[in-house]
Amino acid sequence: MISYHNRQITHDEIDHIFKDLFPSHGMTARPSQIELSHKMLEAMLHNKIALSDAGTGIGKTYAYLVAGVSFSRALNREGVPFHPILVSTSSIALQTAVKEEYIPFLSSVLMENKLIQAPIRAVIRKGKSHYVCDERLLRRLRQVDLERKNPQAAHALLSLRDHLDTDQVPNLSQYDRNRVCVPPVCDCRRDSCRYLCYMDACSSDRYLFQICNHNLLLADAIHRGSGHKPILPDTCALVVDEAHKLPETARQMFGITLASKDIRTLIRTLRAERYLLASESLAEMAAALLDLMSMPPDDDRPFSDYVRHMIGPARTLATIQKQIGGVLTPTTRKELDRVSSTIHLLLEERADLVFYTAMDDDGSTLLCASISDLTSQLHATLWSQNQPILLTSGTLAIGK
Repeated sequence: MISYHNRQITHDEIDHIFKDLFPSHGMTARPSQIELSHKMLEAMLHNKIALSDAGTGIGKTYAYLVAGVSFSRALNREGVPFHPILVSTSSIALQTAVKEEYIPFLSSVLMENKLIQAPIRAVIRKGKSHYVCDERLLRRLRQVDLERKNPQAAHALLSLRDHLDTDQVPNLSQYDRNRVCVPPVCDCRRDSCRYLCYMDACSSDRYLFQICNHNLLLADAIHRGSGHKPILPDTCALVVDEAHKLPETARQMFGITLASKDIRTLIRTLRAERYLLASESLAEMAAALLDLMSMPPDDDRPFSDYVRHMIGPARTLATIQKQIGGVLTPTTRKELDRVSSTIHLLLEERADLVFYTAMDDDGSTLLCASISDLTSQLHATLWSQNQPILLTSGTLAIGK
């Protein structure tokens, strides 16, 4: 529990930053922003959940960053062990802006005025599939004929020796990305593994702010709730920015989705591993379903239209699993199992699931099944965690 005196110091600090320090660096003091930051700090100090509708121009990002820094300093004064603050957003653009624009500016202002002795640092966290596994990269480079490969794709593959984050490498094919990314179960135990070294650095007290998207936030919460090893470190507070996007992400995370590219990728992977008969059989049986899914979702088309085209692919996938499932590479077998279990689940008429269609990133149809009682699922997974949570967005309010 933070003492009353310490709480007062922290609130005074917020006023000083917004009313004195920011204006001296060209930023106008905004009463609504200061009030919002105090409200957010109060939620942190009293371990509560705060819901903030921050209209355009209020400056919600600095409101929660300043509150977070002040809260962390208060905990430090009380002798509480260090834990980072987790900021979850929906868009990559906001994640990048928080890390590369907002936090460096705030850090430089506080450093210049001697409020902090070391720069404030942030790290953007992503799932395993975004990072390179050195073991798998070496294996891929031994397999591929770089001379016959597309020059740009070949250069991209080679450049992964110097880049850990695959998102930083343009022209990397999705096939190569799938072959070299860190697998779901990572057990290389290499002392020199760049991914494991990076994860150790991310979990150190070097970073006050850990930044991720809503998917990773919920994946971590699901891991914790089911007793698995957490993905993200323990935090002293959670900020959910762009909170209006959280329910849709939760529907996807607590349910399942099937995109046409999932099936097409599996067909290509089977072909690449020389299981031509399996690849051709699946392509033939899934052709009608893929044609239907390649079109944008139609509100007038019943979900059952898609379901009846899944019966053939479901049987073919079961046959492939039975005949060659044991000899496929672990990654391909996982891909096969996921597509197969998704299709079989979509074929079931479970009362606890809601089935619907949505638009995929490329404008085609995404088939979805989501848990019907999302409220209780979110409460059990996220809201019952013993930490303060700030939810904010510029689009939470409707009308008044």
